[in-house]
Amino acid sequence: MSSKETITSDSGEATGNTGWENMEYRKVDTKEYVEAGLADGSLEVFEAAKHARIGAIKGEAGQEVISWSEDENGNPIQEKVATVTADEETGETGWIATKTDAEGNPIVDKNGHVNQWIIDDKTFRKKYEVDPDHPDIFKPVGGPQKFVETKEALTISQWGDEMNMPKGSFINITNPDDMYAINPRDFYDTYSRSGEAPAAEAPKAEEPTTWDNIAEKAGDFKAE
Repeated sequence: MSSKETITSDSGEATGNTGWENMEYRKVDTKEYVEAGLADGSLEVFEAAKHARIGAIKGEAGQEVISWSEDENGNPIQEKVATVTADEETGETGWIATKTDAEGNPIVDKNGHVNQWIIDDKTFRKKYEVDPDHPDIFKPVGGPQKFVETKEALTISQWGDEMNMPKGSFINITNPDDMYAINPRDFYDTYSRSGEAPAAEAPKAEEPTTWDNIAEKAGDFKAE
């Protein structure tokens, strides 16, 4: 299938949802999409810091997790179906993360879905730590990260799975070799743009940026 091909999601029958399964997404290579957008000026870089806490438990090998989001009209989107596997580096199974409120209670969206996703063990241990005030909740570590906002609905390949991302999603481009997308709802629940007051205390530890000059030299971005 061409990286520029427009596809239609057809998973609605299996889930019992209607409407979103007929949405059209353009399948792209994430790095090529970002490179082109930065070069022609259609994508603008901004910084945001993660503030949201999550619940997380170790998954069992083979355990299936469905990740849900919403489009700009609030209709449900099945982003992906993923399976827990062992981390190639640590040998440990991945973590199943759940969006929670400040007290650690799972948040159920208006479509009846709990937002869950899988984080491999190495990444989880690098990016999260236990919240000392809430031992059952994990908080993010690291400083501001760099993002661009998408201008259309896209299907991208992310960590081995294809994901449907609605228009207005965000791509984390902090590390050009590990760029990933976040749907609008989860972005605004999780991050605060630089200069904005976060919904929760922002992490204070700073993490070196691997792409320091991207904002200044966006047009000069080249794929390695």
